[in-house]
Amino acid sequence: MGKHKKVDDEDFEAEEEEEEEEEEDESEDADDDQRITATSAKYRYGLTEDDLAGLSRPVVKRNPHYRSAAPMRLYLLRQVQARAKAKQRAKQWAEEHAEEISAGKKAEAAERARREKEAAKRRLRALGGGKARARDKHGASPLPEEVLAAVFDRLVADLEPGGVWGPRLVAQQLAAASMVCWDWYHAAREAFTKLADAIDQRLDQVVPTREQFRRAGCEADPWASVPGALDWGVWDALVAAPAELKLPQLKEAAKALRVPAGGTKAELIVRLLDELGLAGGPTPAPARVLRAVSLEMGWPRAPDGPDRCLELEALLTGLLEDAPPGELRALREARGLASRRRELVAAGICDLGALRAAAAAARRRAERRAAAAAARRREEEKAWEELSSRCAAESGRWRQPLAAQFETAAAPHAADAAGAGHAAAPDAAAKAAAAAAAEAGA
Repeated sequence: MGKHKKVDDEDFEAEEEEEEEEEEDESEDADDDQRITATSAKYRYGLTEDDLAGLSRPVVKRNPHYRSAAPMRLYLLRQVQARAKAKQRAKQWAEEHAEEISAGKKAEAAERARREKEAAKRRLRALGGGKARARDKHGASPLPEEVLAAVFDRLVADLEPGGVWGPRLVAQQLAAASMVCWDWYHAAREAFTKLADAIDQRLDQVVPTREQFRRAGCEADPWASVPGALDWGVWDALVAAPAELKLPQLKEAAKALRVPAGGTKAELIVRLLDELGLAGGPTPAPARVLRAVSLEMGWPRAPDGPDRCLELEALLTGLLEDAPPGELRALREARGLASRRRELVAAGICDLGALRAAAAAARRRAERRAAAAAARRREEEKAWEELSSRCAAESGRWRQPLAAQFETAAAPHAADAAGAGHAAAPDAAAKAAAAAAAEAGA
């Protein structure tokens, strides 16, 4: 079929070249500069914006009919006609070879599906096949099993509902301890199961609703839909050994997570692991622990936090407000409850009691700094008042001699002005009496 398709393509190209030559001959007598608007090219010749984009750059002119309209784009008419004829020929050729085109598309789709299935199988093999494998007990620890169990029980006991040690910190401690040797690994697996039970009994996490996710403008956490209609045993098998589950169970898990349930078993397993954030492969941690960690790190949070940690957040806020700007920089830059819990432990604050003490100490230091700042302000105000009073006194002391000198210098001028006034008064009286006598004689 590929050979026939190649021959047909060559025939089509030859026919297209012949018709283009004929069009060039016909257009020799036509006006090469005649242009047409983009709207006319679309409606009269059935072209689209993609078709017009392949033509030469249009001439842009102002619309003569509507001043507020967008400028007109004018394309060469001969290019528009050539593109329309080419589209018509391509459409006609596609109709004549519809069966071959359809068969080619089906073959390409089948090949693509085959490649996707092979890729899913290869990835599942790279992830360990998705099956639980027996591990040899080598690299034994010198510590007795009872001591190991007590150590891991102590790590699990650090889980503090609404406190500093959240599920993520405890899970990280268990995961780090499991890397020591196989004895520690097996002890850590048992401790993970105890941690899952402690999360169920003590943590009482609050799951955000889909409405809260919608208002926050983010996608819903897939772990928020777990366990759904399945029990925790199925989810534990999914995250630890998904290949051991039956296809109906995998499809039910896909339905709970709202992901497509089609494809082969390998494709469905890879899709589920990606959705749950396990792109690195299955994990021995129970699903309840993974869900608790995801809810702790997720956003948005319920009104009282993912594990009812209102007091923790209030103490954190007070501590950061009262501490000097240069202190607790890592804690200030941490985003999210899980990250702040990690920074608290790094700073040596490992429980709510220590956090309360640190917040109270920061508050006392802030009050002392505020009192010292107020005392400095009062001293500065007092010094300013003293300086103002001294300046006023100095100004008064210099102002009195100046006033006396001014009065002494102005006294002669005042006397001359007073004498001139007394001399002018009799003359005015005499003139008034003479005027009255003249009027009486008349």
